[in-house]
Amino acid sequence: MNLKKLFKMSSPIQSKDPIQVSYYDSVLRKSDIESVNEGNWLTDAVITFFYTYLEQSPSNTGLHGILLLEPSMIHLLRQSTYPASLQGVLPNALYDANYVFLPVNDHLSHTAGGNHWSLLVYSRPNSSFFYYDSYNNSNYHHAKNTAECFIHFLGLPPSTLRVMPTPQQKNGNDCGVFVISLSESLFHAIIATPTATSTHMPIPVPPNQIWTIEPTRVYPASVQRARIKNIIKSLRKGR
Repeated sequence: MNLKKLFKMSSPIQSKDPIQVSYYDSVLRKSDIESVNEGNWLTDAVITFFYTYLEQSPSNTGLHGILLLEPSMIHLLRQSTYPASLQGVLPNALYDANYVFLPVNDHLSHTAGGNHWSLLVYSRPNSSFFYYDSYNNSNYHHAKNTAECFIHFLGLPPSTLRVMPTPQQKNGNDCGVFVISLSESLFHAIIATPTATSTHMPIPVPPNQIWTIEPTRVYPASVQRARIKNIIKSLRKGR
């Protein structure tokens, strides 16, 4: 995959890259919005923005036990030598969430970089991690490492890592778009399954009911890019 850098832990604060959109706790700069254009790699800020957008959707009542972790939090989780030091940084909801979405990047150092995004979803009712990769499972070892860090941090019992069939991207720059599309599909599927979101005792859901994603369940990359642009445009008009 092309070595163009796509993982930015923070956008540089400078006049040439001004903030264009502020939405709850997420911020999009000019360069982030430009990354939504065809042929570009999405920045982590766009994924964070879309996760915030999903969290604020009317269908999410806050009672479903779903947590969408932003990329920077996962990077911290993987980089930390002392997990206890993150207890005041990671969201409190992490400890009780039944479903945690973790965008995985293949970048390991503290500097900006990275070549590929994939998606890992932890299901507490299933005692499993579901792994989705739109580029031939090329992030498998990074996903496995993320799952191990997650288990260690929360003190969870051993969990199964399930590699799921995933619609494949047709180029080297749509991986972030696929993470957004896969996340959106799974997010709404969980909410639409009452047994998966019971406030008392969520029931493990068979993989083919939620976790198996057919290509028809995700937007084509070009369509999803257009949708993201329209969401950003609507929010900018509302400022």
